[in-house]
Amino acid sequence: PYPSMDDNGKIVIWSNNALLLYNHATLEVEQELASTAFGPWSRLGKRPAISDDGSIVVFAGDRGKGVGIFALLV
Repeated sequence: PYPSMDDNGKIVIWSNNALLLYNHATLEVEQELASTAFGPWSRLGKRPAISDDGSIVVFAGDRGKGVGIFALLV
């Protein structure tokens, strides 16, 4: 996996076909951002990124209409 960390210690990582948001201080998952197990995603990119302030996560993915770049407000 290729984690990305913001300035406040939040980490976004691809793991087992899901994008997860971790808290660096507790090392616990705060939120599952996207997953291929449920919902529209058929593929997710393995290198998500998070903005410096932790408010936006960007990643590559496929919702069945081709690969694209997506942004989530966290």
